[in-house]
Amino acid sequence: TDYYDEGELIWLEVDTRIRELTHNQKSIDDFCKAFHGGPGGKPELKTYTFDDVVNGLNAIAPYDWRKLLIDRLTSTDPHAPLGGIEMGGWKLEYSELPNEVALAGAEATSHFNYDDSIGLDLAEDGAVIDVIHDSPAYKAGLGPGMHLTGVNGQQFSPDVFAEAITAAKSGGPITLIATNGAYLETYTVDYRGGLRSPHLVRVDGKPDYLSDIIRPVTP
Repeated sequence: TDYYDEGELIWLEVDTRIRELTHNQKSIDDFCKAFHGGPGGKPELKTYTFDDVVNGLNAIAPYDWRKLLIDRLTSTDPHAPLGGIEMGGWKLEYSELPNEVALAGAEATSHFNYDDSIGLDLAEDGAVIDVIHDSPAYKAGLGPGMHLTGVNGQQFSPDVFAEAITAAKSGGPITLIATNGAYLETYTVDYRGGLRSPHLVRVDGKPDYLSDIIRPVTP
């Protein structure tokens, strides 16, 4: 359900835009209080339209919100909308340094995410949980439900798999053995980019709205 994550990024862009327009005097919190708030009392069901959202945002900070929202909601860009991150004073970069959040998630779930490199999401035992469309793993023929058993002639383990991705930077393609139902097959993955993890990097000279956004709200 990638659209949920993308929706959060769209609203992050709205928040940072409001902060920019008002010199950080207002935020999406002000919109939510005005749009969803009320006098209290008995619960009521109140519907709203797209125009109501646009008008509500304009009441907080005048801007062409209709165009921004329509552009984001109808976009077919293959990349996520990063305007909120960039306007928030940060940028997204990839490196071989591990991502701390991803490491914590792997430890908690025993799932290992290689989405940004070879294009696989794996369980600790080699079960293929997901494959990114058009990734090197996808092009090699791997798919969800398969089970990796061998990596470059060695028995599969998360460490062996990660080492193979790193070694492929200066070597040949990665050879994987996987079970697919009752069948045992060999897959050749032509990937030379090494391990890649996303990181947020501060942009000097730009207001740090993201830090303001994640700061706990005091009563």
